[in-house]
Formats: sequence, C-alpha cells, structure tokens
Amino acid sequence: ENNIGSDGVVGIDLWSGPGYPAFGNVFRYNIMHNIDTYGIYMGGSQDNHGITNGPIRGYNYNNLIHHNIVYNNGFGPGQELKGSGLRQNNTPREEDGPNYWYNNIMYANRFNFSGSTSFAGRFVFINNLSLDPVEKHLELDGSNTISNDLNSSILSHNLYYPDGSAGMPLFNWHGDYATFSDYQQASGQDLDGSFVADPMLANPSIDPQISDFSLTANSPAINSGADVVLLQDINGNPVDGAPDIGAYEYPDSDNDGIFTIDEIALDLNPLHPDTDWDGINDGNDIDPANILSPNSEGWNLSITNDYSDPDSPEGIYPQGITLNILIWTDQLDLNTIRTTQYQLKLNKPNSVVVAEVNQATCSQATYTCNTSMNLSDIPSGGYWLNIKIQDDHGPKFYVEIPITIQ
Repeated sequence: ENNIGSDGVVGIDLWSGPGYPAFGNVFRYNIMHNIDTYGIYMGGSQDNHGITNGPIRGYNYNNLIHHNIVYNNGFGPGQELKGSGLRQNNTPREEDGPNYWYNNIMYANRFNFSGSTSFAGRFVFINNLSLDPVEKHLELDGSNTISNDLNSSILSHNLYYPDGSAGMPLFNWHGDYATFSDYQQASGQDLDGSFVADPMLANPSIDPQISDFSLTANSPAINSGADVVLLQDINGNPVDGAPDIGAYEYPDSDNDGIFTIDEIALDLNPLHPDTDWDGINDGNDIDPANILSPNSEGWNLSITNDYSDPDSPEGIYPQGITLNILIWTDQLDLNTIRTTQYQLKLNKPNSVVVAEVNQATCSQATYTCNTSMNLSDIPSGGYWLNIKIQDDHGPKFYVEIPITIQ
C-alpha cells in the first residue's frame, strides 16, 4: 500500500505458478503511471500447466484491489493488445472465489481494465471510475471456454466516460460493442448503478506534477457507489453513507461548507446540508446542531404502523405498510400552524427525497398533529424519515429518524 510507481516494465504484479496459488492479499492506496505493461496485474499460470481441475493450483484469487490510481500505462513494446492500467488473469475455479476490484481510478491507459484473452477468470468490479482510455474501457475478449467464467463475474456501480461509438467501440466483452448500452444488453453486466457521465475530476492529467483525480463539488460520482464495506479513501477520508465512485471521497458530502470528517466529530448529519432544518446550511449556521428549536420543549413523537411483529427491531419496516405519525404538545397554540406547514419526507442517504407528505391534521383540543405515509412504492434500503412542523415565524419541531425498509 501507499506506493508510487512509474517508468518501469510492470507496476504491481501478483504472480502465481503451479503449486503456488496467490490469495488473500490486499493492494490499496497505490498510484502507478507511465508503466510499460500494466499498472496493477493479478497474474499467474494455469493449474499444473493446463490441468484446470487438478490438485496443484496455480491461480490467484480472493485478492482485494481498492482505492488505487493508474494512468498512462500500457504503451511499452509489444503491448498493443494487452497494455493496461488494471489487468486480471487467472481465477477460474469456482471454489476459489474471485478477485475484488473496488474504487479504483483508471485514466488514459491503453486499456483501462483488461483480462487475459485465455484466462481472464471471474472477478468483482464495483465503484471503479474509467476515464479517457486510449483503446477501451474494458478489454475482456475471452477467447476460450475458461474465459466463459467472465459470465459469472459481477460489475456494478461503475462510471465510464466517454461513451463509445460505431467508429470507436470502447467496450469488449466476448467481442466489441460500440456503446455502453450495447455492452450492457449483450453482457448483462453493469446494469445496477453504472452509468456514463463526465466525472468532473479536479484536473485529470498524465503529468504527475499537475494531475489531480479528486472529485469536484458537482461530480456525479458523489454518493453514487455501492457499500463494499471499505472505511476510508486513498487520502484517509472516511467513507460515510453512500460511497463515492473512484478512489476519493468528496470531503464535503452534502456541500454545506463543513468537511464530512468534521461533521462526524461535531455530531452533525454529514449527508444533509441543514442538520437542524432551520433553513440555514450548517456551514453558515451559528448553532447547526440545534435539532429542535427553542420553542420545541414539551413536544413528543410517536410512530405506529399497520404491521405488528414483536421480534422486529425498532425502525425496520416491511414494504407496503403505512406509517402513522402522531406529534403532540401542550406548549404551543396549534391554531397558528397551517396544514401546509407540516412536512414529512423520506430521504435516501444522499438526501434525494423519495416520498413526501405536506399536510397534517392538527387539533388544539387534543394538542396533536397527525398524518401518515404509505411505503408501498418505496424500494428496500436505508432512509431518513424527516418530520418538521413550523408556523409563519419558523420551525417549531424537527426530527430526523433513520429507518430501514425491507
């Protein structure tokens, strides 16, 4: 880890041979550029020189390669068909498990990611960012039966840019495909969470003196990754909430002017720009952690539902139920609250609103406000339930509750 390599024949090479399998290794936080062949290579020979089910294993498998940056690699002599930023070779045995490629950045390599045309094997490829390859984003031809194990690989939540065209196909999966959509349909891969878009990096360049592959504020890579249980990025920034695609976490996840690492320390919500929902971004708020307004003492909240399971943990609800929200207080004249000043929102961790109710029934006689939200059309996953009541003078009650729908 934490290596910088350049101007060599090969960058990082994990090689296995007959009787010497290579497994359980971690390669992370490395930068490899201007390498003749491959920036990072999971190499190796077949089992016992061709006995793929024999007792002597020579494959590499169950290795984790994450948060690396590889650029301008693969242009050495004889590399016209295989020079790559990242390269996968042998992992074809089902019982051995794949290699795992997570959160890497590949830029301006001959092939950004490639596999041996004979023995590419199986792999998991998630949260990777591929930008401006000279030849292809993916070069995974798979010319024999062993390489049909490609079909049991998993690719998802990757960002590619640019897209290919009829004159320049940028995706190869058992053959060339002109566009990302063509490749998706033919391969059945990258259907979940992967897309083509300009990643809006700070300054991608093959010049190591000026290159900067970090994300800018409007990058579509922010919060677009899948949770692969990695805790920090290449710079040591925490991965909080939905991961970003690529090797860098954007340091201010919710663009509120406070870095994510500082928001965690201050007990603020790093995924919502206005923790106390008072209309002022946390970075400009004198008291951003004041979740309830000064007039909110004496308020109480109850959430019930039409699903009853005493063994179900609090906050975990099945799809299709209705949440009934009841708030009561004897501290405020509820006649001052219009029904349109009650807000109930269900947000994804990246603050995207997936459901919203903007009215409630309030009764001064019973000191209560109540409303409900149906979860029938809400996909399973983790969410924030935001409840807010205000009058013409501002917020009176606010709370944000994590819930899980499954």
